[in-house]
Amino acid sequence: TMLVALLCSLGTGTAWADELTFDYADYKGNGTSGSGSSYTMEKTDVTINESKFYCSSDLTYAQFYANGTITITPGAGVTITKIVLTATSSKYNGYQSSGTVTPSTGTITKTDDTTVTWTGSATSAFTISHNKQIRWTTIVVTYTVAPGTTAAPSISGDTPFLGSTTVTLTNAASAAGADIY
Repeated sequence: TMLVALLCSLGTGTAWADELTFDYADYKGNGTSGSGSSYTMEKTDVTINESKFYCSSDLTYAQFYANGTITITPGAGVTITKIVLTATSSKYNGYQSSGTVTPSTGTITKTDDTTVTWTGSATSAFTISHNKQIRWTTIVVTYTVAPGTTAAPSISGDTPFLGSTTVTLTNAASAAGADIY
């Protein structure tokens, strides 16, 4: 009798980077005119809340009204490293150049009137306050997910066997990018 023992563990040696895109087309039609209203955009690893959100009347961009606060919350094990708010043309004033944007952590950079970029390292909720209106069509969030144990792989093959057999190890859907050892 031949006894074969197979020991597998699933993990990643390093964190892996990913991007999420919050596209305005997914969120248009929310908020109220005048001062705006609170609105939350949520994807698997990141949640964004704006205290004064409003969509444009022509449904082509979103507005974060003046004196609002953007709250960004990373999911468990997520570290946000970059956020880029972009307008598709200067017509939309990605950010009015006379305004100030103040993050509770990290650094803000304004590139012309179409792009506002936050860079830093955040593993918990943080805020970006703005005293002027920010208009955007896309928000791209760059983040990493900490290495750790994920769901066990599935193991398939013919058993019992005499001689040789083929064994297949497959990552669980939640373990995309992870290595099987």
